[in-house]
Amino acid sequence: MTARVTITNLNDVLAGLEATEDTIERAVQFAIAMTGLAVERQAKINASGRPGPNVQTGNLRRSITTSQVEKGFGSTYTVDVSATMVYARAVELGHPRWKPGVKYPYLGPAANNLKANGTLSRVFTTNFASRLRG
Repeated sequence: MTARVTITNLNDVLAGLEATEDTIERAVQFAIAMTGLAVERQAKINASGRPGPNVQTGNLRRSITTSQVEKGFGSTYTVDVSATMVYARAVELGHPRWKPGVKYPYLGPAANNLKANGTLSRVFTTNFASRLRG
């Protein structure tokens, strides 16, 4: 006994798969960008004073930004959250002219704490799902 299957709308099926792939791609890019913005928001809170250096101008806090999402090899997505003030690294990691051990990390703890308590996963999942639906 022989069974024969004939596909007459293969071009439509392939077009539908390609459209779905594009939708998923855009949803991932949006979700990873929103995840970066969550880290940025928390880093700005962390850089707002106590505990930490006194805020004089707010320039460090304002300089914390999230860069555009980049897609790398093997579908790796990256979003960078960083501060552009020249002294940002010294505040985060300490400075040789400061007393040993004096530092005021704001960026690293923002990412690490949000990851540890599951917030980053929730932000990504929620935004990914919302983009797929809409």
